[in-house]
Amino acid sequence: MRAANTAIKRIRHPIPTVHDISHELNGAKFFTKLDLTQAYHQLELAPESRQITTFITHAGLFRFKRLNYGTNSAAEIFQHALQQVLHDIPGVRNIADDILVFGSSYEAHNKTLDECLHRIDTHGLTLNLDKCQFLQPKLEFFGLNFSADGIRPDPKKVSALATAAMPTTVSEVRSLLGMANYSSQFIPNFATITEPLRQLTHKGTPFIWTQEQDHAYNTLRKALINSPVMSYFDVNKATEVTVDASPVGLSAILAQRDSPSSPPNIVAYASRALTSTERRYSQTEKEALAVVWGIEYFHLYLYGATFTLYTDHKALEVIFGNPISKPPARIERWFLRLQQYKFRVVYKSGSTNPADYLSRHPPDSKQKQTNIADKYVHFVTHTAVLPALTVDDVRKATSKDTLLGLVRTAIQTGQWSSSELKQFKPIKDELSIDYTNNVVLRGTRLVIPSSLVQRVIQLAHEGHQGQARTKALIREHIWFPEMDKKVRAELEKCLACQATGQPSQPEPLRSTPLPNKAWDKLKIDFYGPLPTGQYILVILDCYSRFPEVEVLSSISAKNVIPKLDAVFARHGVPSQVVSDNGPPFQGHEFNRYMTKMGIQHNTSTPLWPQGNAEVEAFMKPLGKAIRTANLEGRPWKQELSKFLLAYRSTPHSTTKVPPAQLLYNREIRGKLPTLPHNSKVINRHREAKQNDKEQKQRGKQYADSRRHTRTSKLRVGDRVLVRQKKTNKFSTNFSPTPYTIVAIKGSLPVSLVGGIS
Repeated sequence: MRAANTAIKRIRHPIPTVHDISHELNGAKFFTKLDLTQAYHQLELAPESRQITTFITHAGLFRFKRLNYGTNSAAEIFQHALQQVLHDIPGVRNIADDILVFGSSYEAHNKTLDECLHRIDTHGLTLNLDKCQFLQPKLEFFGLNFSADGIRPDPKKVSALATAAMPTTVSEVRSLLGMANYSSQFIPNFATITEPLRQLTHKGTPFIWTQEQDHAYNTLRKALINSPVMSYFDVNKATEVTVDASPVGLSAILAQRDSPSSPPNIVAYASRALTSTERRYSQTEKEALAVVWGIEYFHLYLYGATFTLYTDHKALEVIFGNPISKPPARIERWFLRLQQYKFRVVYKSGSTNPADYLSRHPPDSKQKQTNIADKYVHFVTHTAVLPALTVDDVRKATSKDTLLGLVRTAIQTGQWSSSELKQFKPIKDELSIDYTNNVVLRGTRLVIPSSLVQRVIQLAHEGHQGQARTKALIREHIWFPEMDKKVRAELEKCLACQATGQPSQPEPLRSTPLPNKAWDKLKIDFYGPLPTGQYILVILDCYSRFPEVEVLSSISAKNVIPKLDAVFARHGVPSQVVSDNGPPFQGHEFNRYMTKMGIQHNTSTPLWPQGNAEVEAFMKPLGKAIRTANLEGRPWKQELSKFLLAYRSTPHSTTKVPPAQLLYNREIRGKLPTLPHNSKVINRHREAKQNDKEQKQRGKQYADSRRHTRTSKLRVGDRVLVRQKKTNKFSTNFSPTPYTIVAIKGSLPVSLVGGIS
């Protein structure tokens, strides 16, 4: 979803914070918290939006029908939808998928709860009963404790610092002081309190932890935890999260500033130990894990807000700040979990990172961490795999199927006159009723009701076998009317098979007419690299097939342009140049040169070398000449000149006229004897054009017959898959992302929209 999110128009809907609703709770004595199951998945996606959620699994390609995690606007969409459901019920507020119901009395609370549950049921929403808490005298909600006595901060917010282990090395003391210094403006006598600790960091001082350091450490820790350091979260203030990862733990600090120049006010500390598996991660992965864990830990505060994230790992500033970056797969998955948050990543050196100490001293807790990604993957896997079809399923569906009810009656009475039974009448002698299982049989095969046909085909096609084998598998156990037609129609919709399958029948070849004159349209390409590291720039006149070659040390525009200037000085400037899509032809410098020279620059179809067929055909004899020179021990550049003389003076296989004659309107003399011609000008252009036309027509007929071509029936608005370059043997022939045709030239689509382009 990373690339797709850059094109999604995000809906900006304000998401309330706990402080937005806290004033409504004055006087409340009873509380209930409701939690929705798989929150986002309770909203259905519009059919036209489902394609962008396509993902690959071992069982093929799937796409979401429900709002999925990873969509950047999912939080706002869900919040708005739930607010619409609950908006006019007094005593009910929600933040994300958590709903808080409250009342000043037992009766008022229950009346509000009853109305809330009625709304939830009416709109088809489901609750996670295990996470719901009913009729509580006090309740923890979004980091605060609510009760009849009022609102208090949750003591768990500062438990991470309270349970941190004592520093045992100089570097750990420095880390502790760095964290404390982050809030030094709010700690009276900070310099005095920390002096015994700072003494241990002096160069040459042995690390000896005495009672003095112990007292300073405890005093400092109490000062950090107690007011006024810890502040309440204020939605109107600038928010920042500072994260860090050490070899043993992760830490995060949530803070806010009154203004850009004011010191930060700490809202909450958090830290945890790394698991044995996580300790084997690379440092970049640990730091990325700290980012994901820290943001999700403070999700209640950061959900729907804009904030700044500080890290002391420079690489993360690039990875999380660039939507087209290509991080390792693990970090890529973590990145997707953060698409619902809006934040900016800023690098801060380790010495100034206040989260450094907590990451090196995580609480000694083995409490299992909730892994949102694991639950999400489990949900997708569970819903993506079709359950098996049982005889009991067939029995239940058969009992509800009207057509099979008529078939059962006809079998029992022998009356097959109904028009609805015309598909069953030819095989009536093969049909029977299995009274044990209460199903219809054709021979020994189950007759499947129409409601199960699609499921049967999908189950038979789970291994993505071809149509013939899928039909054979179904026929082994099952029968239903129009089996061939229905299986073919269902399998033609299988996106995975289309993406991995072979291309459909090719289009008939289209012949390109000969240009009106010589040196008007050129095709260019490179041959190489040669063993010397050099390249050969090949320039071919489409009219005469006259080749020019230039040796290059590299294929950069800086080297190519002077060679083109030299060739154009000899023959003139053409009207059009056709190249492939490789460098430097797609570069700004080359295209600027083409524009300056007044040349129309066109490129051939990507992944279709036949579009540059004339110059590609010249490469074969050119390569043979160079290889032959090397084999015979001759200088290949000298032999190249001899080859060009021979090629230019030899009748071309298509035009039957030597390229030099068509370009120069005269013969060029070689080493073979020739008689002088009486005519001054040899005009063979009409002959060349006729030969070119006839040869192309013969080639088209042969190629179309051999390739079994078929005229395309594609139209504007059709959905298609686009062929892609295979990078390895597991790559698919086509991109799995569907595109929509918006323009057609001739019979081929030339403009597409959709996918991630």
